[in-house]
Amino acid sequence: MPADLKNLLLDFKPTTKAEWLKKIEKDLKGRSIEELTWKTGPLSIDPFSHADDFAHAPATIADPQATSSWEIGEDIKVESKDFKAANKLALTALMGGANAPNFIFESYPTENQLITLLENIELDYISIHFTEKTWNQNPLPFLKNLRKIALENGKKASVLRGSIAYDPFADGRHEVKKTTELIEWASINLPNFKVITIDSSAYFKDSEKFFDELLGTLLATHIYCKKLTDNGLDVNVLFNSIQFNFEIGTSYFIEIAKLRAFKLLWGNFLAAYDVAPSLPIIKANISLKTQTADVDTNKIKATTQAMSAVLGGINVLTIAPSDAATNASSDFSRRIARNVQHLLQMESYFDRVTDPAAGSYYIEKITADLAEMVWEKFQELSK
Repeated sequence: MPADLKNLLLDFKPTTKAEWLKKIEKDLKGRSIEELTWKTGPLSIDPFSHADDFAHAPATIADPQATSSWEIGEDIKVESKDFKAANKLALTALMGGANAPNFIFESYPTENQLITLLENIELDYISIHFTEKTWNQNPLPFLKNLRKIALENGKKASVLRGSIAYDPFADGRHEVKKTTELIEWASINLPNFKVITIDSSAYFKDSEKFFDELLGTLLATHIYCKKLTDNGLDVNVLFNSIQFNFEIGTSYFIEIAKLRAFKLLWGNFLAAYDVAPSLPIIKANISLKTQTADVDTNKIKATTQAMSAVLGGINVLTIAPSDAATNASSDFSRRIARNVQHLLQMESYFDRVTDPAAGSYYIEKITADLAEMVWEKFQELSK
């Protein structure tokens, strides 16, 4: 920093929170600032936060060794088992700048269908994701076919990055033995693939219920981990196989704080299992529950929701087209959805700052309070 600028900053003495509150109360003309406090669940949110609220400056919630960028997702639905048409949609998305396509199908494709689906897709340069709609079919045979196809095309299994949406305990099932086998196989044969997805969208109602959303996600994770480690699965192998799926609502600051708080909770969770700290892998999507019949309104909402997701620190983001509710999205609406992320990366440079929300006292306060309250409740319920 230039010396003259440093000297300029010395001309401004720090202002305490008490001094600010005195000024705020004057501007409110007799009204109390407490009237502006709002409550959601057990959490009260103060409209004004200050450095004086923190004993120490909050630490950055990010991996300093990792890039701050994220991958651009796009959902590719396989309709009527037309894998050729789905492949065409995927290639269009990739040419348009997506780099994390998510294929959605009724049931896992056969080896030949998968070959058709992946034709001309260079797996070295992207991550690739798969969602079977029920989330409960055993994906191991499918993953073996995926690895086989990659190897036959001269790819190393280690270059395959991505995930599969699989919930071994969906619908009251307890696929412990099969899931253990799946995770152990993937840790050796597809080491950069996440084969367990813990879906927080099951607990997402709206941005007013974010406490329940985080608590439900953490409790579900605890159940998964207890059942699988009790079956003999190595805890480090297990944690390396997990990713989280979050829906993003429309409460801008709350959604940022929600994702940041979950990272703190995940750190506590790993510490409880005596596992080295790391950040969770988070896939996020703009919640379809927030869409309206007005496509232009949806575009505006999606932009601010995307900003919340990115500032919260997700790894993959999928923005639904503004006409997704019609189940017949146009090429144009899909392109605009992708371009929102291009604007955030290439023009707004959101991918060039590590934890950009760090230092915002308002967001930091919500983050810290939310993480503390959820962890306290989690400890009570998980005993």
